[in-house]
Amino acid sequence: MKISLLLILFVIITMLFVDVFSHELYHYYSNKENSEGIYFDNNELTAYTLIEFQNYKERLSYNDEIKNKEEFNANVFGKISSLIYLTMIFIILKK
Repeated sequence: MKISLLLILFVIITMLFVDVFSHELYHYYSNKENSEGIYFDNNELTAYTLIEFQNYKERLSYNDEIKNKEEFNANVFGKISSLIYLTMIFIILKK
């Protein structure tokens, strides 16, 4: 019983990590010419992608509509990645 609970907890935590990392990876690659890295803050339990635009004109062109669309796509990418990862875990465990 304890092993099952530990395994379920491990799978959930791993899925959350894969979701968050995939989400930030999407941001990194969608802004790859301006991205500096993906960072994890252990104190606040957050992750973020640091994007430094080359000039002010590029920064202004990155408006709220583009940010919202990118955020939506990053969320979808993270969820799909974690589902694929979970499916792979179950396939491996089933064998």
